[in-house]
Amino acid sequence: MRKINRRCLGTGLLVAFLVSACGGGDDESTAGPALPVITLQPSDVSIVEGESARFTVAVNETAGVTFQWMRNNTAIYGGIQDTIVWTGMPVSSSGTVFTVRVTNAAGSVLSREARLTVTPRQAQ
Repeated sequence: MRKINRRCLGTGLLVAFLVSACGGGDDESTAGPALPVITLQPSDVSIVEGESARFTVAVNETAGVTFQWMRNNTAIYGGIQDTIVWTGMPVSSSGTVFTVRVTNAAGSVLSREARLTVTPRQAQ
């Protein structure tokens, strides 16, 4: 009959207990945070010159999420909310493309392009 080393047996039981108590094991997921999910993409906006244009994005969760709006692929200073409003838009802004980068601890995603159309105000 083979003799079992009690010291080794105790160590093995301790390791098994710690793995179990700490949530370890092969049957549990160890996935980290997931990328943010855009649940409402920014929409194209059509306005008359001089009016305001509003672009909005919504995400699946807001905790730890940051926003960066871009105009024609250039970051907009201060454009860090889920909504951005441009006031007094001239006709020359027609065709401008807005996007937003949404970031969390897992990384970032880019929204669809939202195009601004500005038509001239009718003379009265």
